[in-house]
Amino acid sequence: MAELARAKSGRLIGNLTAVLVVLKGLPLSYNRDLQEDKEPLFDSVRQVHLVLQALSGAYRSMQFHASIAKAAADDPFLVAIDLAEELVAEGVPFRQAHQQVGQLVAEAVATERSLRDVVNQTPSYQRFAPLFDDGVALARRRSPGASGPGPSTSQRGRLHHLIDEALDRL
Repeated sequence: MAELARAKSGRLIGNLTAVLVVLKGLPLSYNRDLQEDKEPLFDSVRQVHLVLQALSGAYRSMQFHASIAKAAADDPFLVAIDLAEELVAEGVPFRQAHQQVGQLVAEAVATERSLRDVVNQTPSYQRFAPLFDDGVALARRRSPGASGPGPSTSQRGRLHHLIDEALDRL
């Protein structure tokens, strides 16, 4: 699917380039009209139509498994980001915070333990244990466009608003 989308976008860019070349040459030539811009335009419309059909089929056949998504969102290694952010909030330069958390992750991988266990068994990092509680990592994603509950709700609302506006124009 991704390869098809890349191929289609490459073709669309090629069509756009062809149209721009024709339009750029217009003021410099005699008896030139916009006949040559029609084929790339129609081809682009066909390509967009095909991509939309493919995407609508893909979206219709999607299945979401909330339990699997929840488990993935609570993966202890994702909390490494939160550990680094907390260290930075405490005044540790990011480079050092990144290095410290990287060492914790490396220890977890080398000893085949979870990051949660390594953090809980390291006295200087035990204060970060609550970051590993269910849902905490996802709830901390608050920046615009993030995957947390707040931003995703506002993105969904914005998307519905844009869809309604587009339907009104049709």
